[in-house]
Amino acid sequence: MFPARKRFGQHWLTDDRVLSEIVNMLRPPYGDSILEIGPGRGALTERLAGVGVPIVAVEFDTDLISYLLEHFGVTGSVRIVNADILSFSPSDADLGSFSVVGNLPYNITSPILDRLIAWRPNLVQVVIMVQEEIGRRITGSPGGRDWSPLGILIQEEFDVSYAFTVPPEAFQPPPRVNSAIVRMTAREDALPVDFDFATLVRTAFRQRRKTLLNNLVGMPGWPTTGIVAEDLNRLALTRDIRAEQMPTATFRALYDCWRDRQESDA
Repeated sequence: MFPARKRFGQHWLTDDRVLSEIVNMLRPPYGDSILEIGPGRGALTERLAGVGVPIVAVEFDTDLISYLLEHFGVTGSVRIVNADILSFSPSDADLGSFSVVGNLPYNITSPILDRLIAWRPNLVQVVIMVQEEIGRRITGSPGGRDWSPLGILIQEEFDVSYAFTVPPEAFQPPPRVNSAIVRMTAREDALPVDFDFATLVRTAFRQRRKTLLNNLVGMPGWPTTGIVAEDLNRLALTRDIRAEQMPTATFRALYDCWRDRQESDA
């Protein structure tokens, strides 16, 4: 029944223990509803239906929609929406505050994470399945080899935790790599991650073997090594520091310094 399609990055999660653990990791309060990304054949949706809040399940594969509608009906606690999650807006389903859960397609994980960051003001919590490598990067820490722009941008908006690793045999068909369950709780004190902040962070990691100073030279406001070094000194950062050594708070301070420099040059 409904074999997984490679072009959609589909791998059906069939392990009952893992399915139950995902639901158990969603903790009240859930918000007004739960948004499930990619219900597939509905194995997780079936369990979510017993949580006690409305479920909005967004599925892109049109061949699955008729089955899901027949299985869950058009009324009750589960609402099936045929849409591309990359163009879906919570307002499309009249979502207020909500939680997100899902087994994310590996081939579009990054843009989905970008959308979760954008939705953070309305998000309560997120429990997602991703590739293990991505899960380690989301939950990385300064000084570790997994510390990356992805982790910094997400941890600016969410408190994160790596729950557990899921082996390939938990899926049908099995993927070639391990997967991971990651839990993210929206931070009430979060500052917006705007385009400029994301640009600064990604530029800082442009070449990991280079120092932060060398990676930043050439950005607007920082045309020369001397000017960058002057601003690093203002933040008590050494000339040889690398991006992977810096916590999120230091990136935020660096961003504020960069904005001040641009405004003064305007």
